[in-house]
Amino acid sequence: MQDLDLAAYAARIGVAVPASIDLASLQSLHQAHVAAIAFENLDVQWRRPVRIDLASVCAKLLGQARGGYCFEHNTLFRAVLRERGVTVTAREARVRAGATSRRARTHMTLVAVIDGIEYLCDVGFGAYTPLHPVPLDGTPSRQSAWVYRVVPEGPRLVLQWQRDGGWQDLYAIEPGEPDEIDLVMANHFTSTSPDGGFMQTVTAQRATPEARYTLRKTSFIEDSGDALFTRTLRRDEIVPVLKGVFGLDVADDARFPPIDDEP
Repeated sequence: MQDLDLAAYAARIGVAVPASIDLASLQSLHQAHVAAIAFENLDVQWRRPVRIDLASVCAKLLGQARGGYCFEHNTLFRAVLRERGVTVTAREARVRAGATSRRARTHMTLVAVIDGIEYLCDVGFGAYTPLHPVPLDGTPSRQSAWVYRVVPEGPRLVLQWQRDGGWQDLYAIEPGEPDEIDLVMANHFTSTSPDGGFMQTVTAQRATPEARYTLRKTSFIEDSGDALFTRTLRRDEIVPVLKGVFGLDVADDARFPPIDDEP
């Protein structure tokens, strides 16, 4: 893959990419990626096109101190795994996460095979994203303060996490591998639909073993698993938080329409 620079990827996430990937190294890469490269929708807010071909994704996530959302993150992670000979395929999913109605297939996730066992890999689900791959056989996966599992639901699989004493759905995975053009179409809708959440709300998110951080408009949330801290940022705090907490290269005079255009 001539567009993929594994040395640049390793430098970005702070972990070397081994020549052969086993479960332990897959877990290490997965956790390092979600901790180092933020989930964010700033280009959507700035009305810039979001392209998910590998060259564009690498230029943004590796060539710049920027992040992205699921289509960008998981396109990059899929390329890294394939470069090392891992069998990995994309899946489309319908985000639930508190939804009361059926949503469109606007999420891209991955299924990787290690030693004959299938794992859900997702480095692009923001603050909710698993730190490590999750086995598809229903086995609960404890990841620091959080526990995930994948359970069947008819022809679909559902990613859940343990919360408030029970299991909560995060998203439902559709069967089969989509064509690349299906992912392109889903990305286009996600990045341009005026009714979509990304057009309406600026967000940045990052997951680490210690805490999960979410900026949504002016609300900043830190979730350690045991405690949840929320505060409202002043307008002059937003750029420093994007730079400091999320590691994003943002201009000091950057504008954010959902905030700056309010009366």
